[in-house]
Amino acid sequence: MGFNGLARKGPVMPKFRIRDLLGMGQNIPLAAPLAGWLMAPADGPGVGLVIDPVDHMLQAPCDGVVTRVLPGSRSLTMILANGARLLLSIGTASQGLAGAGLVPHVTAGQWVWTGDPLISFDMDTFAHKTKSLLISMVVLGGTFRMSPAVINRPIASGEPLASIRPLAPPAT
Repeated sequence: MGFNGLARKGPVMPKFRIRDLLGMGQNIPLAAPLAGWLMAPADGPGVGLVIDPVDHMLQAPCDGVVTRVLPGSRSLTMILANGARLLLSIGTASQGLAGAGLVPHVTAGQWVWTGDPLISFDMDTFAHKTKSLLISMVVLGGTFRMSPAVINRPIASGEPLASIRPLAPPAT
């Protein structure tokens, strides 16, 4: 069972265990969290995706629970219905901004659905004060993989991109 079968009760996660909701083995589809140019990360395929944004609002790429909003609100992590953890990060070498130009719209423990606003950011501030404005979506841990996506192309916000799937169990 995924998150789609649950009634939304408000912005804060209901009081039950995430593991009771997990649909282990599911493929979770990912939508573009904002409009821009889609690229592969330097780490290679399967780890994540990178977007050169043309929009200023980072949105949830899938249903899940925000598990952590990092200091300065430039990145956050989510847990998905299949147990995968996803990191979303705005810019590189932007720790020195101390939150300038960022407006978080979520807190840790909050439910989000595909397309919900996560973080808005001032593109001018980032363009002038950071090394890069690239948006990263990275699967954390080694038990899940992002399906191949067609890269080096423009994408629209909400457009289907890829999916996160569990790695096959080792053969015995």
